[in-house]
Amino acid sequence: PFKGVSKKNLIITRTIRDFDQYTVFQKHIAEGRYPLAYSMMKQYPAFEDSGAYKTMEKRWKASFMKAQELILNKNGEDQARKLLSPFRGISEKALLIGQLFAQQKMYVYFKKLIAQKDFIKIFEIVKVHPFLMEFQEYQSILDYADKVYIKAQQAYINSDYIAAQKLASMVKDFPDYTQEAQELEDSIKAKKLFYDAIQVGNLVNAFSYMSSYPLLYETKEGIELEKEWNTVVDIALKYAAKGDALAIKKSIEAYLDITAKYEAIANLYQQCYNIQLEQALKAKHDASIIELGMQNYLMFFGEDDFITYYIDRYNKVYEKSFTSENKSLGELALWTPKRIIPSIFKSRE
Repeated sequence: PFKGVSKKNLIITRTIRDFDQYTVFQKHIAEGRYPLAYSMMKQYPAFEDSGAYKTMEKRWKASFMKAQELILNKNGEDQARKLLSPFRGISEKALLIGQLFAQQKMYVYFKKLIAQKDFIKIFEIVKVHPFLMEFQEYQSILDYADKVYIKAQQAYINSDYIAAQKLASMVKDFPDYTQEAQELEDSIKAKKLFYDAIQVGNLVNAFSYMSSYPLLYETKEGIELEKEWNTVVDIALKYAAKGDALAIKKSIEAYLDITAKYEAIANLYQQCYNIQLEQALKAKHDASIIELGMQNYLMFFGEDDFITYYIDRYNKVYEKSFTSENKSLGELALWTPKRIIPSIFKSRE
């Protein structure tokens, strides 16, 4: 149906041409001429998805596994060589076969490490001797790691942190799970420290852990802490709208030592001091007082749209040329509660 589509013609032609040779490929496999079959597969990559190719690979794996058993028996080497001889002309297989016979002792050592569950050494020698990956024992190790990690995750979800910690430590030596296991252990440690901090009422540490491990915000305790904080902020915002800096400080006193909340607190005081500047300009206070307030604001929060508006307004009303040039400029993100003053017009000296 697609022959009339010009963009498909080349694909159709190539596919039909390639599979004209498929019966030859099947015949090579059926008659045990595996090197010829592998050679054809490289010429026609689509064959790799075929049932015939998968059948050949199953024969290879079964033969290699049997050879692994034979080579450990007395006088079993000749039997193993005969069993694997159909695959010797295949470069990828020849390398593994050669390593198997050349390093019989390494295989024996490999099996010993498996019995001892010394996973660190197992993966070290596998990296140097990749032929060991072809052994069923190696696949069994990987399957074991999958099962242990799944159990660790399930224990973590069920809040069974002791079991999750134990299981995570068991798979840390597996390269595929080293990072995941470490992250799981870090999460467990963070939750333990977080719950300990809450139990003794240490808000500073509790919020510090939440800042470092955002996953804690999703816990029941984390949600409750944020809810309490938001309630306090709502109250503080009412005082900020009145320009009452001392009332803000009193309402958020329990949070003044919590670094994770510094920027949010800075926002409250930024609003508060904005109101103070607005009120002073409206009341036309002395120019020197307003300039001190604008200088303090720049030192605390740097140059923003708010202070730019007040400077322009001040210059017009007082016919001055106050600018932010040559002034000490701060930054909202660097503000700390140590900079709290009852009035933006208060001298810092």
